[in-house]
Amino acid sequence: SASDVEAYRRCPLAYRYARVDRIPPVRSVQRAIGVAAHEALEAHYRPEGSGGDAPALVRRFATRLRAAGEADSAEGRQALSRADEWFPRYHDIFVKSRVRPVAVERPFTLPLGPHRLRGRIDRVDAHPAGGFQLVDYKTGSPPGQGARADADLVLRIYLEGARAAWGVEARGARLDYVLDGDRRPVNPETHELAEALEVARRTADDIARRRFDPTPSWACRTCDFARICPAQDR
Repeated sequence: SASDVEAYRRCPLAYRYARVDRIPPVRSVQRAIGVAAHEALEAHYRPEGSGGDAPALVRRFATRLRAAGEADSAEGRQALSRADEWFPRYHDIFVKSRVRPVAVERPFTLPLGPHRLRGRIDRVDAHPAGGFQLVDYKTGSPPGQGARADADLVLRIYLEGARAAWGVEARGARLDYVLDGDRRPVNPETHELAEALEVARRTADDIARRRFDPTPSWACRTCDFARICPAQDR
């Protein structure tokens, strides 16, 4: 999947533990917050749904976070507070933009040589000026420049997936950090799209060849598999 490409580039060994060995991840409040936000946004902006106003979006998020058992944790309460602040602003911008969602959680399959790359796009909007825009939700803090490159890579793959699978030439894509009020457009040139596909193809080749060497970095501090990783000092 497109997210697999991102995960493998962070650390091939962590990718192997998660995707190949299927070792269950450590329970994570942040992961639960992300799932709850995605589910709430999907329900709120579903094309055939009733949607609702900004308070309805906040309620959807709170309901899903409670169902996950994280609404009373310190991180959960903080996420609810941020949702109270930022979701109404996010919805207000959405309404004023006059875009029209035409799909949520729409999957695609993209041929890459001998491989097949899958993806699922959070939202596809019809722009009032014509054409379409892809939207990817994020619930963490906006990343620095290095991490931004990997997030942009996934959206470039999404743009090519939409073109190849659906025949949609999107105007561009956007990363929406919904609990921070940050919106980051991604409008790559043609050569950047080709480069993204080549990175994805090489990544798929490396996975097929079972190249799973660890790449220690600052991210090891929060890795689900740090306790069993041979690259960690004991």
